[in-house]
Amino acid sequence: MAKLEDLVFSNYVGRNGSDPPFKIIDGQCREALNIDFYKSSLGRKRSGSAAVSQTGGTAFTGPINALAVFEVDEDKGNDELFAVDSAATEVVKRLAGGTTWANVTLLDAFTDNASARGFIGTSFNGKLFCAYNTSVNRLHVYDPADASIRRVGLEKPTNSGTTPSNTGSGSLSATIRYYKQAWLVKSGSDKLRRSELTSAVGFTPSGSGTGVVVTMSTASSPAEGETHWELYASADDNTYFLHSTTAVATTTVTDTTEPSAYSGDAPPLVGTNVPPPSAKYIIADDARIIMAGAYETSAGYASAPLNNRVWWTSLLNTNNVGDDERVADISGVVSNYIDVEAPITGLGGPMLGSFYAFSYRNMWKFVSTGNSVAPYLRINLGDQGCIDHRTIVLAEDEAGNPALYWLSPGGPRYLGIKGSATLVDDILDHWETINLEATSRVAHGEYYSDKHQIWWWIATGDSNTPNVKLVYDTRLGKMVKNGVIRGGWSVHDGVSAAAMSSVSFSSTLGSSMSGLQKPYVSTSTGAVILKCDTGTNDNSTNFQAYVNTHEVNPAGLGRTTQITEDPYIYAESSAGVTLQLTVDRDFGVETFTSTASIAAGASETRVRVKLEGTHGADAETMSFRVGDAAAASNGWNLDALVVPVSTGSRDGAGD
Repeated sequence: MAKLEDLVFSNYVGRNGSDPPFKIIDGQCREALNIDFYKSSLGRKRSGSAAVSQTGGTAFTGPINALAVFEVDEDKGNDELFAVDSAATEVVKRLAGGTTWANVTLLDAFTDNASARGFIGTSFNGKLFCAYNTSVNRLHVYDPADASIRRVGLEKPTNSGTTPSNTGSGSLSATIRYYKQAWLVKSGSDKLRRSELTSAVGFTPSGSGTGVVVTMSTASSPAEGETHWELYASADDNTYFLHSTTAVATTTVTDTTEPSAYSGDAPPLVGTNVPPPSAKYIIADDARIIMAGAYETSAGYASAPLNNRVWWTSLLNTNNVGDDERVADISGVVSNYIDVEAPITGLGGPMLGSFYAFSYRNMWKFVSTGNSVAPYLRINLGDQGCIDHRTIVLAEDEAGNPALYWLSPGGPRYLGIKGSATLVDDILDHWETINLEATSRVAHGEYYSDKHQIWWWIATGDSNTPNVKLVYDTRLGKMVKNGVIRGGWSVHDGVSAAAMSSVSFSSTLGSSMSGLQKPYVSTSTGAVILKCDTGTNDNSTNFQAYVNTHEVNPAGLGRTTQITEDPYIYAESSAGVTLQLTVDRDFGVETFTSTASIAAGASETRVRVKLEGTHGADAETMSFRVGDAAAASNGWNLDALVVPVSTGSRDGAGD
């Protein structure tokens, strides 16, 4: 028997669930269940999760279908959390500056219960823009000034009710004149939103009156916040001038001006104030809302809603009247959309000045041109599709550079300064079980920036909701060859892994919110919202965590290896925590177990403890599992496992 170098297991960069046993390289383990590699060399048990109080407003019932965060301003401490449940009549509530929720009124209800799962919120210009399915072809928005979720923009007035008539006794000439109307929302002297103008209404006075009474168009129903109406007048139905701006409480305006004397501000060009359509997906950059996909099939406005179309709003501060709530569709002046070759499944970015559109199989890059007529150039990036908008995550790579990550039909993918790459190899065992036909939700993801981790939840097997969480540490993954990234992965199960939706929100809840963020999830069963990475169990449910090393044969194949002394572990001291070591001989032929406490003997913060009971184990191959013996409420952080070994017999026949 010859003494061999001690087996040392440390400096792990993640699990490898796909390669054959003897191809797993040093630095990767066979399994890392409920393990967090952040600031740990062998792995720490992940933290737990805790339920968020739902006091206030109408009680949620059933699972929370969607979560969204409203970034009120640049101070993350002012963020607000929005939630949509799965009740027959969906409850929408917000949590802001405290622990008490408040109801949010919807101007337009969800078309059905399933459509509530499609709710997506994007913050821009002090508002939360909301994509979801209703009976109208309009995007929606939460505006703090309105305290409700209303339609974006303003509906074009109809000509119904706009019936000029004579008034008074006088000598106003019998000269034809023309009128158009627009709705307006004002706050003080500020003009916030304007509608498109009606078609022209012509009228010839009798020649014996003092003026023309013009009646306001029939108000939209339901009301969209109109405060004023603008009347434009023309002598020739070509050149129009602003005649008057009148509060909606006053439904008539009297025109006593001869057409030859009309003057004032010109109206906006036709197509300037088209409201955004009812898009499925939305993102925002510094200057625009970008939208894609469509819930409706009829146009309603200038641009037909198509599932392969990408729209964008007008550049912020273009004319300072509802720039964020209009898609300028002016023929020959500005384009507000580009079509791609397949139905869109998601939008990503912005990243380094560009954004990205995905179909199920393909990907397109939209590059800013600086041209107001055609502001974006489309570039086809080929076969790199996305299964769901909610899986697209803007994060960083291992060097801290911006990077885009998403779930394609073939698994997780990366796009950054190093090009495009797949990340699926180390979690292929789980990806091969994903239920891409899940009827409720296939997957979603969130970037936990404090730990440089992307959390993806996926539905596996026959589950119609996510039941497994895949965790990727962006600082540990490395490009090992062109187009392939390895390392950085762990897998979580338990209550917090069965999540319907996810967001990042304040790590503290109360009158003083925090700029520090943690992931929040809604569970797929029950009306529960969990704050993650807190405590030592999942909402009072314990879970098991362990690291399973890869198989080793230090003596070489055909020769056994013997554990000559008790193994020992280095770990962060933790009172009341007992860890179990399991030695697996020859792929399950026999197992040996031992346990050890990692409590400090005095005041030390780290300990070295023996795991007695495996001394003498003899095997051609070995693997080691260290962690919880069963589900437990505890926390631990492992630095290294050391196993003293020597060569044993050859083919069981002795040296």
